[in-house]
Amino acid sequence: MYFKTKYLFKINKIGFIGKLDFHQLFNNLEFSENDKSQSVFFINPSLGLNWEINKSNEIDTSVSITTNNADVLSTSNNYSLTGFRFFSKGSGDFNQLNAFNYSFNYKVGDFSSRFFSGLSLNYMKNNDFFSTNTSYDPNFSLSEKILIKDREFLNAAAYSNFYFRKLKSTLKLSLGYSKSNFQNNINDTGLRIVKNQTNSYQIKLKSAFSGFFNYNVGTEWLSNSIEISTFNNKFTNNTSYLDLAFAFTDKLTLDVKTERYFFGNLQGVNTYYFLDVTAKYVLKKNKLTLFFDGRNLFDNNTFRTFSINDVGNTTTEYRLLPRILLLKLAYRF
Repeated sequence: MYFKTKYLFKINKIGFIGKLDFHQLFNNLEFSENDKSQSVFFINPSLGLNWEINKSNEIDTSVSITTNNADVLSTSNNYSLTGFRFFSKGSGDFNQLNAFNYSFNYKVGDFSSRFFSGLSLNYMKNNDFFSTNTSYDPNFSLSEKILIKDREFLNAAAYSNFYFRKLKSTLKLSLGYSKSNFQNNINDTGLRIVKNQTNSYQIKLKSAFSGFFNYNVGTEWLSNSIEISTFNNKFTNNTSYLDLAFAFTDKLTLDVKTERYFFGNLQGVNTYYFLDVTAKYVLKKNKLTLFFDGRNLFDNNTFRTFSINDVGNTTTEYRLLPRILLLKLAYRF
């Protein structure tokens, strides 16, 4: 059962938002060997502030304390198959997880302005959280949830959009940063501290021409690093694209899409290029249309990706369909 309240108190352009959520939980577990019951009451408070500095500037910030009940899988005391040769189980008991949350958002302008930008910051500290005690074996792996104190997560993002009238194009820039630390246990070696950090940088330029031609080009760099007392691991990937759109006449259009993928830690081939082309010709308006599709024109046979975690590296390989040339005819009636 729950009861939620919210109150807004406003002074000129500053609004204070207070929230109080009351929760009464009734938990019951039925195992083959015994049953467990629990009745728990808690309150989730929150305080926020909204400041409309002017028509173009606005600040939103909030602080909250939350308590969440453990889900069903986290209370199970038996192993379940959750992946390929991977079995996991919960703590076998009731748990309520407590966390502190803080958020800050600032924006300048809006989507209808030539220039708008924003900054967001989120911080969370889990006083209690579920970690894992995992045993890895060549034939199978077992993972058990354990309750650990103190986990922190920080996320920051900034973006900026600017429209160039002379170029009739919009430039988009964005930055991202996240950092977290937690503890877990691998093969009964004791608790270890894991630090994870991610950085991303993105730039895009998109046209808004009134003529027959438009473009959309962009690139993104993503770096991820994991630091543990026993080893450090990191990678840097890049994704770039260039899209071209042609409208030669009301009947004939052409779309060209190119992509480039770069995986810094892949051994051997670590760069992939893709090209797709789609042409459309209207033979009879709203009735008969002719399409030509060319997919994977560079004829890539495989595509590999690279990722890391606190245990090791993972390389995933996909088999791709060969180059495809397709002629289609669509009739509408």
